Amino acid sequence: MMLLLLLVGCNPDKKSQPVGKSIMVGVPNPRTPIDTHLSPLAAVQSIYNHMVETLYTVDEEMNIVPLLAKALPTISEDALHYTFTLRDDVYFHDGSHLTSRDVQFLFERLFDPQTPGVSNAFYKEVAGSDAYFAGEAQSISGFTIIDDYTFTIELSRPSLAFVDALSMGYAGIIPRESFLAHQETWGHSVLIGSGPYRFVRYHPNEGVIMEVNEAYRDGRSAIDRIEFRYMDDAYTALLEYEQGNLDVVELNPDQYAQYASGNYRDEIHRWNTLGTNVIFINTKHQDLGNPLVRKALLYALDRDDIAEHVYQHLADKVDNFVPVGSVGYNPHITLPKHSTQRAKELLAEAGYNEPLNIEVVYTSGKVLDRQLWTLAQAQLKEAGINLIIKEADAAAFLDLTMSGQVYLHNRAWLLPYPDGSIFLDYLHGTSSHRASVNYQNPELDDILERAQASPDANERRALYEEAERILVEEATVVIPLTNQHIFNLVKPHLINMKRINSLYQFQESDIVRP
Repeated sequence: MMLLLLLVGCNPDKKSQPVGKSIMVGVPNPRTPIDTHLSPLAAVQSIYNHMVETLYTVDEEMNIVPLLAKALPTISEDALHYTFTLRDDVYFHDGSHLTSRDVQFLFERLFDPQTPGVSNAFYKEVAGSDAYFAGEAQSISGFTIIDDYTFTIELSRPSLAFVDALSMGYAGIIPRESFLAHQETWGHSVLIGSGPYRFVRYHPNEGVIMEVNEAYRDGRSAIDRIEFRYMDDAYTALLEYEQGNLDVVELNPDQYAQYASGNYRDEIHRWNTLGTNVIFINTKHQDLGNPLVRKALLYALDRDDIAEHVYQHLADKVDNFVPVGSVGYNPHITLPKHSTQRAKELLAEAGYNEPLNIEVVYTSGKVLDRQLWTLAQAQLKEAGINLIIKEADAAAFLDLTMSGQVYLHNRAWLLPYPDGSIFLDYLHGTSSHRASVNYQNPELDDILERAQASPDANERRALYEEAERILVEEATVVIPLTNQHIFNLVKPHLINMKRINSLYQFQESDIVRP
């Protein structure tokens, strides 16, 4: 009966009316259902994490802390066997009890041969996951259930970041039986987790509505209802905020000065991130496969000018792909200064005497990205490189970049925890599940393989630092631009809002009016 009532309440054609304390948050439309199994986009994760929980999470100091697990796992001396114990007071929104079988199902779904998780590479060290994914096994051999609240995971090789990866939204635990009964509509009209908020409604053009979980084990949150409203562009979102239709909206650097000097200056919130604004170069392109051309791009781009006029000096120019303070950050990398003349010389050395045409794709509605490529277009033209700028919606952009069909694109990359292995392993090895750069280098592959398997933290750090040097300084397949800070306009009545590495957290928020 409880499940039936939940599903009736999730009817996508039925709009529930706001009751009690309610907030509206403007976010970009991800153009995808609410399921981190299908999408790695931050907008999806921000919404999803309020309803679906992970074994571990990160606090504001980026420490790993237990959430569904009772404690950090016990790890064997060889660093291959992890023993976990679940909390015994966790119930899903359908009334079912969280057990080890639901956690096992997480990995079965991640490595489902038919519909694998888009980010399952973060968990590929689980022993037997490769055979299960290949359809050669009926179960994942590395996962063993001891009882309802205890299980072990065996790794095929040591992975010092494995527990960290279990804090990511991709590792959200859902009730196995409910998913199997409603998998065709999961993330559309049905979404069941164990979090402090329950799914109410999803509309692909309007957004997502959730309401407080009255039975949450750690006590109900103060906000009764959260509506994440989809915004097609930043300017519309700001107008909606000014009109009082949104309580939270993101503020881009190009609008910062206007709002910082006006009536909304006291409503600006700044969040630091473990993030970098970068340009990715796809070596699959017939011209960009030439390292001299890639180096010419680096010289032709005036990154100081970009930091000033695109990011409005609200972010600092950086020479690193991996954020400072993270494993893999190489403090010895120094990129050359802007030089149009040197760019021309490199192109001539590569045999290009005529202008070079390169297509760029960015996400439609992202004003900052459009400004970046418009400025870059003017800079590169002086060196004899013509940029052809195109746009695609968020879902299409993700598909195009992951499949290697975009030759030049920018992204704001964020680490969910201070370990650059995410940037280095899963984007740039030959075996990467992403084809963003298609860079193949046996030396780099060997370094990444040794770093992944090393149980020694110092050795691992040194190997990843060398990997970053190769990617950024030697091969130039990644061009770092700036570090990343995020700004929001937040109505004064909303208190205790958090953004941890860009992801919204309203679990501890409240509304206080004078």
